[in-house]
Amino acid sequence: MTAAKSENPALEAAKTADIVLIPCRRSFFEVDAMSWTANLLKISGKPGYVVLNALKPGSTKIQGDVVKAIEAYDLTAGVTHERCR
Repeated sequence: MTAAKSENPALEAAKTADIVLIPCRRSFFEVDAMSWTANLLKISGKPGYVVLNALKPGSTKIQGDVVKAIEAYDLTAGVTHERCR
């Protein structure tokens, strides 16, 4: 569907998907923007999972805080750890 024919391309994409994976870093702004995404998923009726990235191994306090903030939006968060080279 082209942008001219779709009122909200993100909503159209979510409606067509089986599940929605949402990449997210640990920043306040990205977690705060999750409310928009959570509402979009409720409208689409599709499950969404947040993939937390750019967390350093051992950053359990930050990780826990971010996961709690994401769960407040009724989303499930998973964590990936990147290796710094």
